[in-house]
Amino acid sequence: MALIPGQKVLRVRVGKHSRLIPLAGDDTTSGRVLANPRGAIYKSENKGETWGQIRTTDYVFVLQYLGAGEVIYTSYASSSIIYKSTNYGDSWSTVYTHTRNLISLVDLGGGILLMGEAGQTGVNNASVLKSIDNGDNWSLSGTITRNDGDANIVIIRSLCLMDDGGIVAGVTSTYNGGSKGLVYRSYDQGATWSYVTTIITGAYQYGFTGIISLGAGVLLGWASHGLYKSINYGSTWTSVAASGNCVILAGSTLYAGIGASIYKSEDSGDTWTILYSFSGSVTALEYLGYGVLLAGIATYNLLYKSTDHGVTWAMKADFANAEFLSIEYIEDEY
Repeated sequence: MALIPGQKVLRVRVGKHSRLIPLAGDDTTSGRVLANPRGAIYKSENKGETWGQIRTTDYVFVLQYLGAGEVIYTSYASSSIIYKSTNYGDSWSTVYTHTRNLISLVDLGGGILLMGEAGQTGVNNASVLKSIDNGDNWSLSGTITRNDGDANIVIIRSLCLMDDGGIVAGVTSTYNGGSKGLVYRSYDQGATWSYVTTIITGAYQYGFTGIISLGAGVLLGWASHGLYKSINYGSTWTSVAASGNCVILAGSTLYAGIGASIYKSEDSGDTWTILYSFSGSVTALEYLGYGVLLAGIATYNLLYKSTDHGVTWAMKADFANAEFLSIEYIEDEY
């Protein structure tokens, strides 16, 4: 797909590749997308206009495009399994089986991937796995350990690459009567981890389900109890919204699913303006270029599409599954 001369574009690094996503234009129906309502994976060849189920699977924790047609996901049955496709999701191979749930992934570039696990009850650590060949093979990189005596289970809920080369992790540590939302960092590709700070403590208070880097040390992290911002590589955090389901970045604009509404921010997350409200929680968002956004609505398992940067929306699919988990754009360069 050719770019228009002088057209504004968003360059996104995907694994060892790079892709250009136009910020404006009129191509709203060309592009492959995967959607993951619980228990299945669907594919669209026209930016979400129509969908077909390509896979029935167990609960999917991670679904991510790696570039050049390669897609990876993890699911859980009696063990956690990593699956990989090299043809945009048309067929899949099992590449690794793990004894615990693998629920978070970060792409460091150059074929290097890290995955974080949900630890075992009664064990005060959780492992980080590493691949150096774009997910074909995996081995133990390191562990995140709680040594304060109160950890009943450790869960690495999110991983994010920062612009200084470090990795930040959103971690949940549960104990009898409550839980903690914690932040850890690594500067050696996940081999060793340092505790940074505790975001929240109490009953059902969890670590960040997602973190994104905005550059220059600025991070956004979110969970059911709030949307938070850090300006110092995760050392300290400030609450900027009362809750957060998902956040994406398109150019200089942030879009967030907060409760049943979609918000946008033009100032790196300091302030938010409501764009649209649905009848159920917005738990998945993806930007597809040309002003196109897709949103997954968990309560009713619906997928909506906007072609005007989130101002208006039209329903495109009813997946009739129990929960909406993720949407992933699987295109490279235009």
